[in-house]
Amino acid sequence: FFFSSRRRHTRSSLVSWARRCVQETELIPIENDVLSLEDNNGLRNLALGLNFQTLSLVKHSLQRLEAIYGKIPLKYAKGAWSNMILEALSGKEKESKPENKEESQYSEIDALVMIDRSVDFYTPLMTQMTYEGVIDEFFGIKCGTIEVEEKIIETEQKGPSGKKTLILQSQEDIMFGESRDLHFNMMKGTFPRKFQEMKALLEKKEAVKTLAEMTEYMKKLRNLKIPQIQAYFSINVNLSTHLDKLMGKQSFKHMLNMEPKIVMADSIPKDVMESLELEIAKCQEKTRLLRLLCLLSLT
Repeated sequence: FFFSSRRRHTRSSLVSWARRCVQETELIPIENDVLSLEDNNGLRNLALGLNFQTLSLVKHSLQRLEAIYGKIPLKYAKGAWSNMILEALSGKEKESKPENKEESQYSEIDALVMIDRSVDFYTPLMTQMTYEGVIDEFFGIKCGTIEVEEKIIETEQKGPSGKKTLILQSQEDIMFGESRDLHFNMMKGTFPRKFQEMKALLEKKEAVKTLAEMTEYMKKLRNLKIPQIQAYFSINVNLSTHLDKLMGKQSFKHMLNMEPKIVMADSIPKDVMESLELEIAKCQEKTRLLRLLCLLSLT
């Protein structure tokens, strides 16, 4: 589900919001702007009719969220399961009569939109093309971390290379924070721009003459956290360069081109079936092949 608010939140306020949510609700902060129930079996249980505990879990987490931030005035639902939760929340609101009318009308959250995964099974089967999505495609993001070979992010390393765990934090890593939601091809343009901004600020020290100018310059330097940015800049550039090479492989491009053909076709194209059979014969990555087969089953 998604929340909407007219208020503009700073990074510190988003972190505070996430911490409070994890302390007082079942929601776990994956990022500063992403909360999750981490219920991996929820969709399977609902789709197979095994149990509806997930719906109860979502309902209780939303009720606790409203207890913290006030009743959400606008609630929308798309899909059968989301509508069941919405009806349960509406029924609960009718039963409980607020003691203070002014307090009951106050809310930091303007609107809530709930969407069932059953509304769109296509999206999780398609290849992610944002910077964060591409990282997840090749390395698999688990609890905001990835494991990569040291030689990928430390190009000057000599000797044997082991694996290193990277924490993807948009608050600390400004480069990642600004690029994570951009298309991978567009993202590559943000790195040179950020580098030029950092270079321009460092060159300004030659123009500093007065004590006031020096104070202002040092303040900007501290806020920018130059050493930290340089370290993250190197990691992101090396990582994106490696990802670009992986995406340039013919096998990746071939399977990527099959996705729109499958989704947009009224019937299964013959060339797609032949290509898919060929990729299976070549023993390509099982997960990608399985996702393509699942896409075919939806058409």
